[in-house]
Amino acid sequence: MSDNENLESKYGRRKSVTPQSDNTQNSQQQSQSDDVSRFSRRSSSQSQYSNNSAQQQFRQYQQNQQAQQQTQQSNQQDNANKAEQQRVQNIRRNIAETLSQYNSNQYNNDNSQYSNVSQSYSNANIAVNQESKFVKILKAIIMFLIVAIVLCIVVAILMKPKINMEGGEIIDQINNAESMYYTMYGKYYYFSKTSYDSTLGIDMSIYKYFDSYEVLHNDETGNYEIKIYGATNAFTIVYYTLKSYLNK
Repeated sequence: MSDNENLESKYGRRKSVTPQSDNTQNSQQQSQSDDVSRFSRRSSSQSQYSNNSAQQQFRQYQQNQQAQQQTQQSNQQDNANKAEQQRVQNIRRNIAETLSQYNSNQYNNDNSQYSNVSQSYSNANIAVNQESKFVKILKAIIMFLIVAIVLCIVVAILMKPKINMEGGEIIDQINNAESMYYTMYGKYYYFSKTSYDSTLGIDMSIYKYFDSYEVLHNDETGNYEIKIYGATNAFTIVYYTLKSYLNK
């Protein structure tokens, strides 16, 4: 209820309205409008502040999200690096273990081969020691044969002129005897191997390197063929040479 109504009900009349009251009312209205404008400005500033604060909070949230993502990526990268390093270490460890096992197996194989070779060498040494006497005797025999053969060749070379001379004398003597026999009987005298023949009168005991002879018929030429036996090769030359020296 307004002041005029209160006055009217109390005094039975309406209170007159003065310009001061109007001014007061106007000032109150102006004050109210100023309050409204201030409130509206305050509300707008508060709304703007709220918007700025929300934007800042959103930016802070985005920054936090980005920081968390970077942290997660960094952690993932670190985990990946650690996993890669662990994998490399495992590979190196496996390679080292494999090489160590291979070297151990190779060393064992080398030792086994060395043991086998040593055992074989020991067995060979035992066999050589067991056969050493036989080998020595065999070597001595071989050396003796080599020396004998060389001596025979040397003696045959040295004695060959004398042997050829004696063989030529025997053949000439047989030819003369056959010629005389052919003159007397008109044929040649044939006989088998002998050291003395009374018909021809040839005795082989007086010669050093030949001890027998024979006269055979030659069917191709129709004539006779003379063969003498004795020092005809290197070994028989040595034999008859030694025999002649012993008979002296």
